Amino acid sequence: MKIVYQNSFDKHTDVFVGEIASFEKDYLAQHGFTFSPGTGNLKKQVQSYFVRKLLADCLGINIFQIKKKDRIPYVDGIDEYFSLSHAGDKVAVIIGNKRVGVDIELETDKILNIKHKFVNQQEDLFIPEDKIMEGASIVWGAKESMFKLYQKGALSYLNHLQLHPFNDFDSDKFECFIEKNEKINCIGQHQKLGDYRLVGVWES
Repeated sequence: MKIVYQNSFDKHTDVFVGEIASFEKDYLAQHGFTFSPGTGNLKKQVQSYFVRKLLADCLGINIFQIKKKDRIPYVDGIDEYFSLSHAGDKVAVIIGNKRVGVDIELETDKILNIKHKFVNQQEDLFIPEDKIMEGASIVWGAKESMFKLYQKGALSYLNHLQLHPFNDFDSDKFECFIEKNEKINCIGQHQKLGDYRLVGVWES
């Protein structure tokens, strides 16, 4: 696996994207991957393994130090906050000194089929018609990232998660917030990486 993108979204928040070079048996064995029957298909297991491997490399720890509780990964003795995402042959990690979330997705017009489930009326107003796929992808990625940052149970993507208007649909920072029992203000950044859209958020 190689790092294909690395950036400091702010002075306390770093994001890394790795690329899985192959899903072939020999390549996977060289990187220490072992298939576990009954725990998901090969592709999902490989993605999960390599995103944890990327995190371990970034933190300078052994991959076996990464554990899960209620499907949320954690590492004992690590002060930084982190979040993980994967799609296709890409894996993404965000690390910061405040709560963070990250999402990476293949950007296709299929997102428009479910746009009504997560883009609310206020957000619809600032997405131009000629950028509707990009805008919907960014909003989806931001809300997936905010959901991971929250870690306190169910959220309505239409009602509890909100983006403020922004202009640049290719690469830009934006402001957003979570509002359920409390209001959590966040800052986000999105980046187009080939056919993928990377979005990260962190608590402001």
